[in-house]
Parts: sequence; C-alpha cells; structure tokens
Amino acid sequence: MKSKLVSGEPVERVKIFVDGNLQKRFDKLYKQLEFVSAAFDSFEDLVVEYVRKSHMEPLASTTTDGQHMLCWLATNRQLPPRQTDVVSCQRSRHEVELLARSKRFEYVQFHNLNRSSGRRIATDAHIHLNPIRSWTRFLTSELLEDDVEPPVDVVFFPDQGQIATAAMDAAGHELFDYLDRTQPCTVREWAEAAGSQNDNLVVFTVW
Repeated sequence: MKSKLVSGEPVERVKIFVDGNLQKRFDKLYKQLEFVSAAFDSFEDLVVEYVRKSHMEPLASTTTDGQHMLCWLATNRQLPPRQTDVVSCQRSRHEVELLARSKRFEYVQFHNLNRSSGRRIATDAHIHLNPIRSWTRFLTSELLEDDVEPPVDVVFFPDQGQIATAAMDAAGHELFDYLDRTQPCTVREWAEAAGSQNDNLVVFTVW
C-alpha cells in the first residue's frame, strides 16, 4: 500500500518532484558559477553540498541563490588566496547585477545624463559617480593586469551592458572617496583635490 500525504499525493510523486527541483537548482547554480568552478577541483561536489544544506529562499532568483552559495563557500571553506579572489570577483559581479535591479531608477537616471566618458572634457563640466558599484580586494595577480601589483582594491560597475572594473591604489581610492562625498563637482574642483593639472585630467566611464 502506497503512503500518502495529507493532500493525497503519493510520497513517491512528491519525492520525484523534489528531486527534480533540486536537479534544476543544481544545474542553474553550476551554470551561473562556471567562472568560479574553474578554480576548484571538485566544484560539483560543493554545489551538491550547498543545495542539500541550504534551502532556497521564497522568490529568490538564481543570482541571489548564487550569491548565497558564494557567501556560504567563503564562510565554510578555508580558501587559498587565488580561490578567494575568484569568489570575490563573482560576488562583486552579482552585487552589481542586484544593485542595478534594486536601484533601477538611479541606474537609468545616471545613464541618461549627457556625459563624456574616456575623453578630456571641459573643466567646468560636472562629474557624477555611477551609483551602481561594488568594491572588493584582490590578494593575487590572478585577475589583474600585468602592471597592477596586489593586493589592490577593485571597483566593479556597469558600462554599456557589461560589467567593467578599475583597480585603485591608495591615492586613487582616496580621490574616489572625495568624489563620492562631493559629487556632483566640476572637473576643475576634482582636479584641484587631486593636485593634478586640469588639462591632463581624464574622466573614465566609472564616473
């Protein structure tokens, strides 16, 4: 005689449904975290362990589930520096995606600004910081350009449909923080704060 739940559904059918959902969740997580998986020998086993131990929150998206797994991984494993950088990189990319959704008005408003990026601009023009950004710190040179020495702070931000990055040394980070506190300020004001010559100032898309 088959066992039944209160609803009348056979236990076997419920088990098949649950197993199917777990497999779908595994597949989505593994696909989303493919970049991270390359840094681990048995990443599939880690995804299985996470799926079994961590329930997916109601209404959670694949991105938030992936973010939760990365947090779980960083908390429950002693990761070497290279793996730490890869996990931190993916977490920051997720953070940018999630912020772009939760701050959609600010995101659209920023991209509707009439601004010049990557070119020299008038010194009386005003600079606005991209409101969608996430910071992390890379411990190794695994994900850095050859001319950047770790450890270094890296800011992630959306740019023309992609997620871009900019590495900041101590002086650059201080200048960034000044702009964050005073924006919108003019190029001249920002250059004076940096102690730079106005005609040599280049404003990148991160602004």
